[in-house]
Amino acid sequence: MNTFSKSKVENEYHFPVTSKSNLDLTNWSVSFKEGEPFIPATTFNPKELTSWTTWQDSTLNWYNGYGNYQTTITLPEAWKQYKGVYLKIEDLRETANINLNGVDCGTIWAVPFEIFIPIVKFKIGQPNRFILKVRNLSANQARYLDTYGVNWKHFYDANIVDITYRPFDASKWKPVESGIIGKVKLVAIE
Repeated sequence: MNTFSKSKVENEYHFPVTSKSNLDLTNWSVSFKEGEPFIPATTFNPKELTSWTTWQDSTLNWYNGYGNYQTTITLPEAWKQYKGVYLKIEDLRETANINLNGVDCGTIWAVPFEIFIPIVKFKIGQPNRFILKVRNLSANQARYLDTYGVNWKHFYDANIVDITYRPFDASKWKPVESGIIGKVKLVAIE
C-alpha cells in the first residue's frame, strides 16, 4: 500500500520518492566563515561526508556555526523531461539552507532530510552550483566554555542545573556530531 500526503500549499500529491534516475553529489568543498569560538581557516575537500568533528582540525570539536558545502554538477539533457528533483541528504546535523545557482531553494531541518527543487531552477547540460549552508548545535561551544572555565551562564532569577540539581557542566560531553553525514543525491521526479 502506497502512503501519500497532500500538500496544502502546492495542492499536489507527494509519494515516497523512488526513481531510476538519480545522481550522487560528490567533490564537496567545505569552508567555515561564521561561528564561535574559533573559525577554522582551512577549506576541506572530504572524500566522503562525515561529521566535521572527526576532521583533522581540532577547532571543529568546539565549533558552533555554519559550514558552507559547495559542489558543481551538470545534469544530463535527458533530465529536462522531469518535473524536478528531490535533493536528499542521508543524515544532517542540524539544518541546511539550499542554494542552487544563486537561488534560495529552502531549508532542510527534519527527517527525511529532503527538499523538492523544480527542474526549471537548473541549467540543463551546464554546470549547476550548489551551496548548502549547514548549521550545527551550540553544544560544542558550551562544552568549550565549560572546559576552559568561561562564565557564560548569566540568567536573571534562574540558574541552570542538571537532572540531579547540580550545576550544569558540559565539560565532560563528547563532541556532538555536526554537518552532513553520508551521501547527498538528486532523485528525479517524473
